[in-house]
Amino acid sequence: SWDSVCVSLAWANCAPETDVCSGSIALTTNIPYAFNTANAATEGPTHGACLIDGDNQIHKDIWFSWTATCSGYASVSTCGLAEFDTKLAIYGPGFFGGSCPIPGNPVLSGILLGCNDDADGCALFTSRLLVPVDEGSTYRIRVGGANGSSGVGSIVVQCGIFNDTCVEALEITDGTTPYSTVGASSDGPAHTACDASGTNQIEQDIWFKYTATCSGPLTLSSCGAADFDTRLAVYRPGFLGGSCPNPENPLFGAVLIGCADDTAGCAGSTTSLTVDVDAGTTYRIRVGGTGDAEGQGTLTLECGAACPGDLDGNGHVDGSDLGQLLSCLLY
Repeated sequence: SWDSVCVSLAWANCAPETDVCSGSIALTTNIPYAFNTANAATEGPTHGACLIDGDNQIHKDIWFSWTATCSGYASVSTCGLAEFDTKLAIYGPGFFGGSCPIPGNPVLSGILLGCNDDADGCALFTSRLLVPVDEGSTYRIRVGGANGSSGVGSIVVQCGIFNDTCVEALEITDGTTPYSTVGASSDGPAHTACDASGTNQIEQDIWFKYTATCSGPLTLSSCGAADFDTRLAVYRPGFLGGSCPNPENPLFGAVLIGCADDTAGCAGSTTSLTVDVDAGTTYRIRVGGTGDAEGQGTLTLECGAACPGDLDGNGHVDGSDLGQLLSCLLY
């Protein structure tokens, strides 16, 4: 019919109505939204965090807004839903509530929370991005292409805890990873080695998997970087290769190699833990709380010898280390 011809011509030739951040179209949780970037301009800024294959720009970008329906993680995905090499970014509210990026004005700008190009397991170089979110906060989502690519696809946003069990562990690497345990269940077993504050369980736990980049000490830290009473545990592969703990059949389960609760010098009952690892081996990391504690934070991984400036051993070089140094010099 003429109607379908007109719609097809408009779809192919008209500029998208979401071509600028200020004109973002609202997305609904769990409802896919079809888009076309073929005639979009490139409106957003470059980011170092988006540098992939020598390209730090999201080309021919279009914009959406989404208000979080949970406190946990948002999954923003074009995975298997687009016909071109997609690239995604998500921005959270800035210092004064702005959620659109404003280069050169960090006070009024939205804050980049994450960027993704080719997600593992996603066909045609499509994308998936996970970031912690707060219920009721509004985020801006930027969709475009890598290296100038464009085309048609769909985007969908989901909200929840996507690494709530060991088998769903999210892969992370050295550096800092934001996380949320709000709404998580308690999946892992209790351990005598985790006994503190009258309990040996890690409650409201989430899981990560990490392939060691060194042979030697691995320091995991939420020290001063979480808003709740954290607990950390690390597991190595078991005798028969199991990667997750299996208390009913230990031979097939992962082996606990370290557990920590309230680390000395860490504000707010947060935690730092150091374990020995072997390069190339994949470990499971369990992050949770004591009792009913849950919240948000960042987990920092550092593989290799501890930094000489980290005098208090909390995984960070900060004012506490300076205080210890001055104390030694003065007294």
